[in-house]
Amino acid sequence: MMDVYFRRIESLMKSNVLDARHRFMLKDLNDLRKQNWIERRKSEGPKKIGDIHRDAAMERTKSQQFDRQSKGRERGFQRPGFDNRIDAPIRIMSSTKVSNDTDSLRPGGRPGPSKGQAKPIVMSDDTVQRKVKGLLQELFHNEDVKESVVNLGELKAAGAKMDHVVDTLLTSSLESKGTSWDLLKSFLKQSRYV
Repeated sequence: MMDVYFRRIESLMKSNVLDARHRFMLKDLNDLRKQNWIERRKSEGPKKIGDIHRDAAMERTKSQQFDRQSKGRERGFQRPGFDNRIDAPIRIMSSTKVSNDTDSLRPGGRPGPSKGQAKPIVMSDDTVQRKVKGLLQELFHNEDVKESVVNLGELKAAGAKMDHVVDTLLTSSLESKGTSWDLLKSFLKQSRYV
């Protein structure tokens, strides 16, 4: 009985009575029967809830990694990566004596600018506020006090006014949700020597 139906389906596939869409649907049906009803391609069905949660967790981790990388670029420094260039030129860093018995490790042994020549650079209040907020977010997210102390030292070396930094630290901590007061206390204790 099924053979009669499929012979009729084959004759309809070859005739021009049906439009192309229906002819191809009948051809797919005929092909499925010839392959013992095994699909050529796996059809996409609805996802299980576990798969959705796993995909969302992977997306969150990717987003967090991207955020950490972009925050590092905002602070104005990059952690040095591994340099695997084989053909990179080798530069010999010679040390020459400069004033006050300090060594210069600049390429070619050239002395750096003396301390009297450098003009202090003062960072704008908006930049300080943005960088301090990023420092706090990183502190509360990574819970790495030593890294945050190093970042605070870099802020100070970049010309940030420390009174404005401390003011912004405390104000932002009070205004933001998720402030870990024990972590902040430990950070402030360790950073007073910066």
